[in-house]
Amino acid sequence: MMIAKTGLIDRRSLLAGAGATIAAPAIVRAQGKALKIALMLPRSGFFAQAGQSCYRGALATPKVLADLGYAVEIMHIDTESSN
Repeated sequence: MMIAKTGLIDRRSLLAGAGATIAAPAIVRAQGKALKIALMLPRSGFFAQAGQSCYRGALATPKVLADLGYAVEIMHIDTESSN
């Protein structure tokens, strides 16, 4: 903050501080949404077995991160591998 020669806070510094104070609760609330992770894996077709194994491994992620306090949502996209 800038302090004027008189020892008082100038108007710009006061308004900037007030704006930051008002916006702070909105920033804290915005962190409550789940982190979305998209998995693009071949779950059908020639490489389906490898894709299924990777998908089962990825399903452990939300459980591990939930223990740390993070919400995670897994979104799946099948790439339909074919030869």
